[in-house]
Amino acid sequence: MAYQFFNEASIPPRASEWINTSGFKLIFNNDLHLLADGMSTRNSATRRSHAGQYTELEAKLLNCCNNDTVGDQKEMKVYTKQTQTRGRPLGLNISKFTAGIGEEYLEEVFNNLTTDTTGVRHNYDIVIVIRGHEVIIDNIAGFMIVELGECKSSGNENVPVLNLICTQSNAGEPIGRILLFMYVITLKQKGHPKGLLELADKYNNVGGLCLYNKFGFREDLSLKSSVINKECFPDASTLPMYIDMADQKLTEDNIINALINNINIPVTFETPEPLCEKNQPYGPGGANQPQVIALRNRNQEIILTSHGTNNEQDMNRLNIIKQLGKRSKTGAQIMMSGGRKNKRTQRKRTKRLTKSKIKRGKKCSHKCSHKCSHKCSHKYKPNKR
Repeated sequence: MAYQFFNEASIPPRASEWINTSGFKLIFNNDLHLLADGMSTRNSATRRSHAGQYTELEAKLLNCCNNDTVGDQKEMKVYTKQTQTRGRPLGLNISKFTAGIGEEYLEEVFNNLTTDTTGVRHNYDIVIVIRGHEVIIDNIAGFMIVELGECKSSGNENVPVLNLICTQSNAGEPIGRILLFMYVITLKQKGHPKGLLELADKYNNVGGLCLYNKFGFREDLSLKSSVINKECFPDASTLPMYIDMADQKLTEDNIINALINNINIPVTFETPEPLCEKNQPYGPGGANQPQVIALRNRNQEIILTSHGTNNEQDMNRLNIIKQLGKRSKTGAQIMMSGGRKNKRTQRKRTKRLTKSKIKRGKKCSHKCSHKCSHKCSHKYKPNKR
């Protein structure tokens, strides 16, 4: 039996009416047969589902992830810090890369979603947004796939993870808001304590970051700890985020307001994302935002490669990573752990401690001979009993 996370019955009437009057329709897993290959859907509701009958749908979903509404390849600006040179501040590199997902990845996820195999399909569910009310493949404007237990780290095995979300929307269309609303409202209706997702392209993907921020998601780098959470979000090019459904501000009204009125949910379990603060130099369109994005990208790399590798799989390591992520969020620059500068500092500290011990007379004893007395300062003779 297929796993069912999304359910039309879980949508509050006010939200359902707004989605319909805005000119959109939702298709759920049990209606996927309406988008099967070919014009006829006769007896499709009783046919066994398999990936082979959805080749046209799969191609459209891939197109939705990789191309915009006019067919051009989606692009992403990537901001990185230049290598620091002697006496000069860090510069900024801006480059463009194609955005989207690989065909093999979508094929794997889609096969898991549509194959009637016990132990596979029961972990996945999908919701599709149709533009207009005619259910045809060409009218698909976006989709979301959820995987139960994608994050296998302790305490997250039973969390429905937002595995994949893609939109192909015109300017001003609320496709992303509709999909995020469906995820968050379903988490609430089903009583899940949290939700998890990965933001593709990290902080470079400001649009996605601010959409998730609007619905109450906050970053948590400890989910990517290379040792402790190696089975949760291992991709280095993504930013892990979570939502605490126990937050008192995650009411049904606030979730609906995020959908209809485009108002951020004011969750209190974490501070909001600075990169999404409007009318700020580091916010959307701000002059300083590219520099801040580059700094945050660099900080994440340092935190996970320098501070996140440890043989001791303890909660203290996770807490350190989480706290460093919070510092990075404030705009602070995170330093390498164990770097050359740190080693020099450690040598100086060791030298100071040794000298301090000598002054306290702990270096020598009354048995010390003249051969070792030169190690003691002439002002601090060996202790005598």
